[in-house]
Amino acid sequence: MAEKKVVIASQCKLLMGCFRVVIESMRIGEVVGEASRGSEAVEMAKELGADFVVLEGSLPGRGPVEVIAEIRRLKLPSKVM
Repeated sequence: MAEKKVVIASQCKLLMGCFRVVIESMRIGEVVGEASRGSEAVEMAKELGADFVVLEGSLPGRGPVEVIAEIRRLKLPSKVM
């Protein structure tokens, strides 16, 4: 089975690093992108073909609700957490 592609979106570098460690050490998938803004997360999910997008609760620009709506509007297959 191919490794799952994961995009992490957080404005906090420490939290982003913690997400990366958990995802990779538990072999959940490979972190293929790190975004600090909601709009970046949508673009990365689209361009990198992310299987999962992990969102922090507060992002500058587009917040998590807007990011989820945009991913759904674009009909991307990414699952959002």
